[in-house]
Amino acid sequence: MSSSTQSTLASAPASGSGLIYASSHITNPDLTPDVFDEWYSEHHIPDVLATGCVSHAARWECADKDSSVVDPYLATYRVPDLQSLQSTEFASIPMTHELLPGGSKAGEGGKACHESVDFDSTIYKLVEVFEKEKHDEGVSFPRSAVLPSCPDLACTVMAY
Repeated sequence: MSSSTQSTLASAPASGSGLIYASSHITNPDLTPDVFDEWYSEHHIPDVLATGCVSHAARWECADKDSSVVDPYLATYRVPDLQSLQSTEFASIPMTHELLPGGSKAGEGGKACHESVDFDSTIYKLVEVFEKEKHDEGVSFPRSAVLPSCPDLACTVMAY
């Protein structure tokens, strides 16, 4: 049975800052990639940011459209305090929406996102940060750069 809100974590995560890594793929043929993008970018991400538990969110899509990668979509969420993921605010993130298959603009609320999308989420605790150079305070996050050691692979890094 799907919940209409985000479930809390089974155990308290470590303290300190961290990252939520959520890869996904659409499982319901009635959910188009455009509608999924609209729900994720215009509704889900703002709901997550509104909790105050996450300071930054970024969405990614597999760059190789011909790839057989299982989860072509990725969202990363910067979490300043992992303990906040146990909060009522985080647990209250809506997981249903009228844009998702089964819903209507008339306000039925839609089906739970987990009924149309398979999410694989992992929470990571920050261990160490490496920087080639100090970043300007005025530069907004995220900031990525191609690593000089692997330009052919277009490896990227995100600064915290």
